Amino acid sequence: MYNGPALVSQLLCTLGVAPLDRQSELRAFLTAARARLRPEHVGLPLTTHRRVPGLRREEVAELVGVSPNWYAAFETGNSDRNFSPAFVQHVAEALRLDQADRVRLFRLALPEVAAVAEHFEAILASAEELVRDARASAGRALAGIISQRLMTEESLREVRAAGGRALASAICREIAARDLS
Repeated sequence: MYNGPALVSQLLCTLGVAPLDRQSELRAFLTAARARLRPEHVGLPLTTHRRVPGLRREEVAELVGVSPNWYAAFETGNSDRNFSPAFVQHVAEALRLDQADRVRLFRLALPEVAAVAEHFEAILASAEELVRDARASAGRALAGIISQRLMTEESLREVRAAGGRALASAICREIAARDLS
């Protein structure tokens, strides 16, 4: 079963064929995303003659609300235009990308977002490590407290038991002394 545009890039890497650059990877990613959708899947009328499977660039442009030239410039990467995160989000919605593919699209289409995302991922990984260390330290401290409490309770039981034996012994001596008198 086809599981998204990421499959194309993964396949290329598996075969040892890496995309030449970010623009080539973006083009391959978007082409694969268009190929998995049919016009009827997105509410567009079905046409009879189609040279390639999936949506045409023009159809994606219509869904996104931009001109076909604008979308083509985005997909091919042959433009000096600055594409906004909102535009990229509209493309992701039009192509019905899942969360993982949306992240990949943003990284490919907006390199500045990718740089910030990598920075935050490093911070998040560091924070997660600190949380794991804190949990481990807290767990060790709690285990120590529980251990001390159990030892204290055991000591108290031993003292009570010894005290109980001593009291029983004293009572027995008292009774024995009365019986002798």
